Amino acid sequence: MDGGGVLCTAVPTPMLKVLAQNYPENQREKIEKAHRNHPEAWKHFKTDPACSEEMYWKELLQDSDIKESTEKLGEMLRDSIRCHTKVLGLARRCKESGLAVGILSNHSSVWFSSIVKKFELDKVFTTK
Repeated sequence: MDGGGVLCTAVPTPMLKVLAQNYPENQREKIEKAHRNHPEAWKHFKTDPACSEEMYWKELLQDSDIKESTEKLGEMLRDSIRCHTKVLGLARRCKESGLAVGILSNHSSVWFSSIVKKFELDKVFTTK
């Protein structure tokens, strides 16, 4: 299974849409589309272990007027992640029936570690 978008909600787009509602209308679209408009930030964050979450947020939001700190953005993101319970239930049933279940994801290790902890995925999926 994939992590973001299959097992759990995709990030950070839903969180950015919620965040944008706190800003004047003329700034909302830029905030909502920051992830899509800066694909290099996501690629850098998920493939380069030297790229910190703070570096990601700064790169992603370099041309916006976001007032929240990078720490607050990370907290908001983690709070916004939801698990697709039907998919997790399917994985549990597969495991209980003796099938091997795993996650294959190109997600950032920083965020994915938070997802594993938040939803106790290590109880369903074998982690190494």
